[in-house]
Amino acid sequence: MTGAVRADAFEHWLGQSVEGPLATAHRAILTGINQERRFPTERRTDLDRLVAYQMLRLPRMRERLIPILKEAGWGGPYDELAKSWHLDMLGATRSRVLPLVLDLLHSFHVSVLRAPVGRPFWTSDAPVVIMHEAERAQMSWRLGLGHPKAQVFYPLSPQLAVLYFRVSPSLRPDAIWQATRRQWAGMNEYTVANAAQLVFSPRLIEPDPAWMEKIRTFRAAQRQP
Repeated sequence: MTGAVRADAFEHWLGQSVEGPLATAHRAILTGINQERRFPTERRTDLDRLVAYQMLRLPRMRERLIPILKEAGWGGPYDELAKSWHLDMLGATRSRVLPLVLDLLHSFHVSVLRAPVGRPFWTSDAPVVIMHEAERAQMSWRLGLGHPKAQVFYPLSPQLAVLYFRVSPSLRPDAIWQATRRQWAGMNEYTVANAAQLVFSPRLIEPDPAWMEKIRTFRAAQRQP
């Protein structure tokens, strides 16, 4: 019973202190994009906090902390350190993890992608995808947020997604871009590969055998020591 009470208290804190404010920020960001036809730069801090919490709240996201800890110069053992930082970030009023991730996110530019008509962006139970532009063909995103060519993809809605980037020959910061069908398909493929268990879409998802095999190969490689 004690454990149940503690869990309920934690969920109550999470709802009031994290999810409630972030849901409000999420709505404000979407409203700003639709009204201003660009990313509302005054909402950048809200977006970074939204993405940071979505990155770090899931237990499986602890493994994503390890490259960040290495980039920051922390010594190992990284598995235990990542677990400690993850719990600290979720349960403490003062945290070392969140400011570090926010600083890294703030070093990126942001653009907005609009999905092709009738082709929604998917999302998942692990909605923030960290990837490397030069290695998309190999589906590798082990590089951390500090890498100069790292990118971060986060669907805001079925129609809109944000893309964090540092260098891009085609993207302009704070602008809204119409995603091509190839870009749309690639982002959705990464969303499926990054999911823990669940993928969400307003329309029926018809898996492509070719990319499903690609995802299975990728996940098998990720499990290898």
